[in-house]
Amino acid sequence: MIRVLFVNPGSEVGGAERSLLELIRSLPRERYTCHLLLPGDGALVEAARRAGATVTVDPWPSALRRV
Repeated sequence: MIRVLFVNPGSEVGGAERSLLELIRSLPRERYTCHLLLPGDGALVEAARRAGATVTVDPWPSALRRV
């Protein structure tokens, strides 16, 4: 099993996040386990879980967040 960690600077769904969700959906689950690290709660949390990723929300220092 190949584990893949995706890290996204925001927790809302925009264009890049839609692409990320499509990538998570398209990876064969029998071969890949997807994990997503996010800085806070938002629409992306549940969307990623529905797509098949394990989601971890861990607040980051403000310097690392999207401005």
